[in-house]
Amino acid sequence: MNRYRPTALHAITEAARTTSAVEIHVNGCDVFPDLVEAIVGTPLGNRITTFGLGMTANFTSIDPEAILAAARGFPRLTEIGIPEETPLPAPSWFAELALIRPLKRLIIAAENTTNAHVVAACAHNPLESLALWELTRLTAGLGDAVAGTQTAAVLRELEITLCNDFRAEDVLCLVRACPKLTKLEWQRGRNDDEESEFEWDSDEEATNEAEIRELIVGRGGKCRIDAPHVYS
Repeated sequence: MNRYRPTALHAITEAARTTSAVEIHVNGCDVFPDLVEAIVGTPLGNRITTFGLGMTANFTSIDPEAILAAARGFPRLTEIGIPEETPLPAPSWFAELALIRPLKRLIIAAENTTNAHVVAACAHNPLESLALWELTRLTAGLGDAVAGTQTAAVLRELEITLCNDFRAEDVLCLVRACPKLTKLEWQRGRNDDEESEFEWDSDEEATNEAEIRELIVGRGGKCRIDAPHVYS
């Protein structure tokens, strides 16, 4: 699919001088550094707190250099969303990003995201909120790898949506690794390969899920696992 690339940069700059928005959510387009630079230094650029992925973003790619440009140019930026079609560079890219601007909130939906990317993001940022959306390459071991990172010490909110190969034991490891985590939303996914599907309702899964709930609720928090389950 050929996505739209914004090119009317002068008009975008003029609009950025008059809007009262504090967030930029991109949808259905390619974002490159020139678009970011058109907004840097404007009243909008000086107010922006959130840049990147909105809940309805589709067919969207943000060049990694544009994300770095946003981190450099938007002084109040605290949250970045990385869309599905963004080609994430090597995990060390998160170290480069954090050197420019450590983040408190991060949404990762890039389809090439691996455990190493998530661990790097957690290691280099004091994330208080982390969302992982439809990441098919995540595997067991992520929770143990996150333990001891900057994020593990301060994370309060975690959202995991349709990361198909994640079992309850993997989520449990993440919950154990993050002692301040008090809000968990986990929408479980399934592997399309029937031969590799695991049984969600097994005794082991149920036991792990119960421990997840017990830990979160015991911290005074809320835990939502697979709608239509309700908050504990």
